[in-house]
Amino acid sequence: MTRTGAAVAALAAVALAIPARATTVVPMGTRDLTRASIGAVRGQVTAIAAARRPATGAIATYVTLAVDEVLFGPFAGGELVLREAGGRIGAAEEWTFGSPTYRVGERVLVFLSLHPDGTLRTTELALGKFTLRDAFGGARAERRLGRELRTLDRRG
Repeated sequence: MTRTGAAVAALAAVALAIPARATTVVPMGTRDLTRASIGAVRGQVTAIAAARRPATGAIATYVTLAVDEVLFGPFAGGELVLREAGGRIGAAEEWTFGSPTYRVGERVLVFLSLHPDGTLRTTELALGKFTLRDAFGGARAERRLGRELRTLDRRG
């Protein structure tokens, strides 16, 4: 093996040893999110709590939404609880890079999907969550994907 080949092999080995700190997704527009979801709601985050799931011991974060408007889907309004993967309990922390983050008091538009056990979750990680901000007499929807979510160009 040449000196250059050995250097490239060593660099590749080091790069592969570094843990991944991102999730890669293909961007989705509103039509794609609608097709991938069982519903969408607009509302406000009223509570956030992390707990261990009894069946697996994995940490999950439960986000309670006070629903202002059902955009589509089989929901009657009122309150909905989402179960998102990961969270923090004391010193223990688990996280899926690209998961949506919520704040109590935040106004959101959320596309919803079901876990296999029937609990609700945000569709397609952070792609399905929009923060609503007041703007010019209405609301502006912003999607914040975070540094750990990488998007691929559909055309390339």
